[in-house]
Amino acid sequence: MIGDDDNGNFLATLELLAKHNKTLQLHLEEVSCCQQEGHKMNAHYLGWSTQNEFIKECGGIVHGAIINEAHMAIYYSILVDGTPDVSHTEQITFVLRFVYFGTDKRWTVKERFLKVKNLQKKIGADIAKLIIDVLEQNGIDLKNCRGQGYDNGANMSGIYKGVQAIILQKNPQALYMPCSAHSLNLAGVHSAESSVEVKNYFG
Repeated sequence: MIGDDDNGNFLATLELLAKHNKTLQLHLEEVSCCQQEGHKMNAHYLGWSTQNEFIKECGGIVHGAIINEAHMAIYYSILVDGTPDVSHTEQITFVLRFVYFGTDKRWTVKERFLKVKNLQKKIGADIAKLIIDVLEQNGIDLKNCRGQGYDNGANMSGIYKGVQAIILQKNPQALYMPCSAHSLNLAGVHSAESSVEVKNYFG
């Protein structure tokens, strides 16, 4: 409800904006009055569906800005990683990395989150197809890709059927860079397993 301390970020933001906008202030006062009297307003545009639509529109604006930056940069690297959810569906995240020449006339390296997609299969060919599809859907040309960054799993790093090999067949300039953090983690795990004390401590 309007005025509650725990009414959520959306309503709290509107309450803050209403302090500087008379029209919004009057609308919130009218909604609050109806809520307190138990009356139902036909259209107050503060419900969950409006909030979801607002979030979707904001996401669309941010996404559009990211795509615009990527198009201006032309060349990019794609960073992809996945993790299974509770239903064992792989959730694949896509990040673009590129060098951007800003309005301040300075070059900056940017990493921009692009999308999360669900994928049932974990085979290299399926993941590679998904990457290509996501790039095409966002109007990003695969031929401008200059780098691939994935973990060291066989389905990603395999030299014959891995994602990096499939992408390289389509664009030989998209060089693969394995995740050093993943390699370091594997080295740490194997090192820890060689010590009984450490293995017992960490389980």
